[in-house]
Amino acid sequence: MSSTTPNPYLRFMSANEPLQGPGSHSSASASHPGQRGTSSPTRKRRPRRSTATNNPNAGPVAPSAASRPTAPKSTFRSRKRKAHPHPAEEEFNRPRHQATFEGRLRRYLPTVLLPLGVVLATILVLALAGIMLTGLSLRALPATMAHLWLIINLVPISIPGSLQIGILPLAPALVMVAVLARRINKAVKDRVSIADLLVLGLIALGIPILGTLSAAAVIADAKAVYPVDIPPMGLALARTVVLHLMAFALGMGEKLWRALATRYSVPQELIDGALLARSFLRLMVMVIAPITIFCLLLLHWPVQDSILSAYASRLGIAGAILLSLLYLPNLAIHTAAVLMGSEFHFGDAQVSLFGTTLVPLPPLPILGFLPASLPTWAPAALIIPALTALFLLWRAPRPHWFTALGAALSSALIFAVSLWLASGQLGVYPHVGSLLPLSGALAGLWIGILSLAAAALTLLQPRPIPEVAPEPEVEEEPTPEVIEGELIESEEEPEQDSNAPQDPPETTVEDSETGDSEPEAEAQECWFDTPDMGEEHEESAPEEPEDPPAH
Repeated sequence: MSSTTPNPYLRFMSANEPLQGPGSHSSASASHPGQRGTSSPTRKRRPRRSTATNNPNAGPVAPSAASRPTAPKSTFRSRKRKAHPHPAEEEFNRPRHQATFEGRLRRYLPTVLLPLGVVLATILVLALAGIMLTGLSLRALPATMAHLWLIINLVPISIPGSLQIGILPLAPALVMVAVLARRINKAVKDRVSIADLLVLGLIALGIPILGTLSAAAVIADAKAVYPVDIPPMGLALARTVVLHLMAFALGMGEKLWRALATRYSVPQELIDGALLARSFLRLMVMVIAPITIFCLLLLHWPVQDSILSAYASRLGIAGAILLSLLYLPNLAIHTAAVLMGSEFHFGDAQVSLFGTTLVPLPPLPILGFLPASLPTWAPAALIIPALTALFLLWRAPRPHWFTALGAALSSALIFAVSLWLASGQLGVYPHVGSLLPLSGALAGLWIGILSLAAAALTLLQPRPIPEVAPEPEVEEEPTPEVIEGELIESEEEPEQDSNAPQDPPETTVEDSETGDSEPEAEAQECWFDTPDMGEEHEESAPEEPEDPPAH
């Protein structure tokens, strides 16, 4: 650094330090503030600027000699925190080894393994509690855990000669699906490729399939000791795949589905229809059906008392209530099917809006809402799905033909799969559930036909003509008037900007003979090349005075 260069740190020194005088300025500024030595100034922390030093062009003000430092020197040095990159940027700058199959496998394995590990830990706790309550040996622990895994994945279980359970509670399976879908959505919400989706889908389906096969192998090994039976493998694998495929599809999210539709040239209206069907089924199953069940339970409260009185202990009553709550999602789906016009069968018993027939049922409090008879106005409840669909269509944007098609197909498929997972055999009752083909078709028709009607009405309505905004009127500038060859400016003078630079005052030229002064900027004369104007000017020109006659 040159000795003539002023020290930049002098501006930020404390006001209590004396400044260098003119004689010592060169020696003080010759050494860099960062160098070690006795003659170099010590670097101070930047103080808070006072009002006297707000002007950066002003030089430092010398303090008084009586001022002294009031605070000790701080040795704390602040470090810059390194900003974490955005997940999308981190994904874009992914190393090469993570772009391989092994890298993707290591990256997405925890996404599925962690929630399934929590499920296995819960199964272990429940199995140990069941063994302790029933007094069985710990040798039954693997078989108990295998059965609990099958129950959570909605795989039918059977005990030879005593009990067969094909309809299993949906509540634990729904909790597992919700957790898996949330984890998958967190993994793909920022940036993902087609290869990443394939690897993640392979993991999301492969690990549960391996778990079901392992559970079946454990049950087959315990068959020689305990009265257990191997479940039908085709049905077991099908239900496992469908359940975890639903979790994967829900975890992908709307944005990713739209991106895939754009990539493969699928109309976006089909995605809109699928979302409309999802909203329709969600309202019917999660809102309207539970309200209907609650109202029927209140109307048939004496039946609940008679069912609960059949249990001798409070533990039995608590178990019956807990089992009823676990089966509540199953009954909500079947109640929605009945409200759409389908039939619910419990063995030989059937319930619909057009008639009901009951037989002796298991002593569960949740089954007490089934009515023994129906009023004559019961078919009027068919207006409920119609009003639900109309409400969603009223809130949705203008429907399209593809929107109606997507809504009908998606609603029928999703509702049919849900009914298949919520139905099955229960002991001596060969089938418990709604009519599968009829219920799926009705779910698709309700939302599909009304969406089609809304699309037709949209096309028939005249589209409003967009109003054209009037053009703003432009004020015409005053035009100069020409009178007899003279240019006369308008009387209105244009407003001058106060900030605009003004012309200097015009100078005047004085006549040396008369002393009169005339401004240079007089009224200018305008001459045209037209002959008429020339003749007029010639006639109007003053005649020269003739010479006086000589006397």
